[in-house]
Amino acid sequence: MQKIKGFNVRKATHDDIFQIMVLIYNFSKELPELYRSFNRDKVERSVSNFIDSDFSEIFVLEDDGVIIGMLACMVVEFLFSQKKTATELAWYIDKDHRGGTKSIRLIKSYEEWARKKGADLICMADVPEIQDLGGLYKRLGYQLNESTYAKEA
Repeated sequence: MQKIKGFNVRKATHDDIFQIMVLIYNFSKELPELYRSFNRDKVERSVSNFIDSDFSEIFVLEDDGVIIGMLACMVVEFLFSQKKTATELAWYIDKDHRGGTKSIRLIKSYEEWARKKGADLICMADVPEIQDLGGLYKRLGYQLNESTYAKEA
């Protein structure tokens, strides 16, 4: 995996679950109110399942052994063809560590993994209310291909 000046990107293990849960909790507090919720048991199960599955992964960004960022992703076939898409389901870097190339290293590790899993398409999401990442994604070669709208049920 990727290593930069004291920072390390690697695949998560079960020993990382608590630190990942803290990051997900902090992420949930930054989300727009419509999405804001946190269920500890559900998150713990989900993180464990992601680590164990052959079709999903969680990458962590460490600073001297402390996890300061994470990216959870999975690869699935399209409903209508055998093409595979890799999709990022959650990624978050602690506020004090944003900026620089750390986030790019996390994305690059995800992209490398997706290609090894046979992905034909690699997708990233953006929650502009937290931080508008459209410019970053375009610099990394991504293009906007759909938008998501939501409302309470």
